[in-house]
Amino acid sequence: MNMTGAIFLASLLFATWFMFARMKVNFTLSSVGLLLLLTFHGPAYWFYTRYWIHGDSYVNKLYDRSAAAVLNSPSSDGIMPPIANVPVIYDHLARLSGDLAFNSSLANLDVAMALLLSGTVLGFFLADRAMGSDQSHMSAAITTWQHSRPDSCLRRRWARTVFWVLVALCSAALILLYLQTEKFSLVYKYFFTVGNEIEKIKWRRESGGFSYFWNLFFATIAIFATVYAMNEIRFSKLIGILIALIFIALIIFGKMAYLSKAPVIVYIVQICLAVNIARSLKVSKTAAVSLLAILGGGAVLMVFVANSNLQGLGNALIFLFYRLFMIPNESLVEYFLAFPNYLSHTYGLENRFIAFFLGEPKILESYWRVAEVLRGVGGSTTTAMFTGDAWAEFSWVGVIIFPIAFGGMLRFLDIILIAKIGKTSASIAGLSLGYYGIFIALSTSLFTALLTGGLSMIPILVMISGLAPSWKLAGMSKAEPALSKPPSGPLS
Repeated sequence: MNMTGAIFLASLLFATWFMFARMKVNFTLSSVGLLLLLTFHGPAYWFYTRYWIHGDSYVNKLYDRSAAAVLNSPSSDGIMPPIANVPVIYDHLARLSGDLAFNSSLANLDVAMALLLSGTVLGFFLADRAMGSDQSHMSAAITTWQHSRPDSCLRRRWARTVFWVLVALCSAALILLYLQTEKFSLVYKYFFTVGNEIEKIKWRRESGGFSYFWNLFFATIAIFATVYAMNEIRFSKLIGILIALIFIALIIFGKMAYLSKAPVIVYIVQICLAVNIARSLKVSKTAAVSLLAILGGGAVLMVFVANSNLQGLGNALIFLFYRLFMIPNESLVEYFLAFPNYLSHTYGLENRFIAFFLGEPKILESYWRVAEVLRGVGGSTTTAMFTGDAWAEFSWVGVIIFPIAFGGMLRFLDIILIAKIGKTSASIAGLSLGYYGIFIALSTSLFTALLTGGLSMIPILVMISGLAPSWKLAGMSKAEPALSKPPSGPLS
């Protein structure tokens, strides 16, 4: 084991200890964020960089047989795909591991991943200090949350009426949008007709998604409004329930219109999480099993949807393992190999706002250029979690600062939503949107997570939708974190 590998393992052990011994597993944003980092970039990162990338592990061979069966299956028109009979992943893995700069790039990446885990924990600590909180305060707030009932943010009848009218108008606008963009026929074609993965990737690139405004709506406002409405229907009449169900069905369809597995699964998981956190932020065995079953079952189902020719649960599981755990770490390897060996660090110029502020022309995003340089294929993309983007843009400065900012942001939101506001429709919706922001940060850049992922919008949306009950410290007393009586409310 080399020195940088030891540094990563030491950081991994520290973060794992902090997760389970200090923070505990719960539904706070900071706990979920750190747990997902450990899940996708802990042992999985080590396995990818030490075993998978060399192509000689038993898991490699299982995946190769599975993927080759899909790629060698005729398409819906009976024509063999052009990449059939070509080894599925070995060529690309050999290019990466055989690159002259691979060892030095991997050493940099080992240190960056250590900084990712330790920096995120440091961000938690700094946010606690800045907000006058600590782990005991948060534990007390979580306990108070568990023994409280969700409070309505729409105390007056006119406010409830305005809210449900707005949701109904939004539903009508979505129907018009789907008709105008012919999404009904497109979704049917993608999800309910036979086609191999190559064909469906082509459909997704050509017709998936919406314009920027609607993409931002589906990513942020739709999630917040869904969970907010789900919590407000308990204080509303039958018409509110019907409007909420129609709205949720239309949002699910909109997620399907992206012609991708992740949006639908993430949205359904967010709804399930919202139901759980409306009761408690502590993770019960029932909640854990239910969420894992929904997430795993949904993911396997979507694998079969995206690969109609895939046969057998075993093939689906190994394919899912590759997509969930290997691809995210492969993207990181590609970014650290591409920068600065083949591409210069961009210093923020691929961000339109930074480029405008500096008075410089915006350059093409890294995820386009990395794919072209290392895969030799123009028009494809390689996205990496926020540490990869931070390295591409700001080198070591970004690698150090971004994890601290990520951890600090999650902890700040936890303190505001859980400890200061308490259990309301707005705070539950804010947490649910925060989970999506974490997903985006672990998929793309931190800048994208702040806007498209909604992390920066959560405080604004919560304030607009109403801070009820009044701003307070829920269970934040250092001297006496004892349980208080559940606050009176519509359901008490």
